[in-house]
Amino acid sequence: MNNNTEIQKLLNDHQAGHTLAQAFYSDKGIFSLDGEKAFGNLWHIAGHASRIPNTGDYFLFNLCGEEIIIVRGRDDALHAHYNVCRHRGSRVCREKEGRKSALVCPYHAWTYNLDGSLRKAQLMGEDFQPADHGLHPCHVRVIHDVIFICPGEEPVDFNEIRDKCDTYLEFHGIGNAKIARSLELPTHSNWKLVVENYIECYHCI
Repeated sequence: MNNNTEIQKLLNDHQAGHTLAQAFYSDKGIFSLDGEKAFGNLWHIAGHASRIPNTGDYFLFNLCGEEIIIVRGRDDALHAHYNVCRHRGSRVCREKEGRKSALVCPYHAWTYNLDGSLRKAQLMGEDFQPADHGLHPCHVRVIHDVIFICPGEEPVDFNEIRDKCDTYLEFHGIGNAKIARSLELPTHSNWKLVVENYIECYHCI
């Protein structure tokens, strides 16, 4: 469902206090709109900085069907880039995590620095400007070694997140923590079902 008029009609027909229409949980067009409107400019916890302690260490983070490379640069800062080569759209990093001295696309060997800038692209025209073809970046911030990213162009003011999280993260010593074990619990459902179930008082206990 890509027709904005159809989506608006579903919204207009919704009764407060009732479950949303089925399309809101199953329609690909609405899910795509969710990614843009509901998640695009928000900050998301992507991991802990202890996971990538050394230059070139990276891991991949998935958000709404997009894959983000989070890597520690030579400047010791953390960088976040879309895992999409600017040449033919291939995935630059295929392993979920690892260490690289540079980000090299396996398709045509376009080579990017850890900060996302394009280092080398063979057989391009004389008017080709490498500076215009770096990996597309994501906003990235770190509080007490917790990594936050935002894929949108105009993220919500990060100070709001900092003010809400800082006290709790500091109190629990999250900045001194290390990842001892990683466990993924995939939920095969639309994100709205997860949120709705979480906030129901049936689950408060």
